[in-house]
Amino acid sequence: MLTPFILFIIGLYLIAKVVFGKKKEVISNPPVNKYITRHEEKLKDDQEYKEYIEWCKIKGELAADKEGFDEYRMKEYQLYKKLIKHGISGL
Repeated sequence: MLTPFILFIIGLYLIAKVVFGKKKEVISNPPVNKYITRHEEKLKDDQEYKEYIEWCKIKGELAADKEGFDEYRMKEYQLYKKLIKHGISGL
């Protein structure tokens, strides 16, 4: 007789805790627009290419065209991924 009463009290306590407990604030991130993100990446790449051209002008070197610059950056990124994969911090 005592065991069901104790289980009933524990059940009421757990239900009250859920119903009247602190409410958690749900903060949802706004959905990311992939087109805006891609556009921002292109603007960043253009700015980096402009800095590269300025650096080449200062050093008196011949600058690679935009496609060549992108290929160079991809090769550099692939090497960086390999270093990270093997546990070597590249930067």
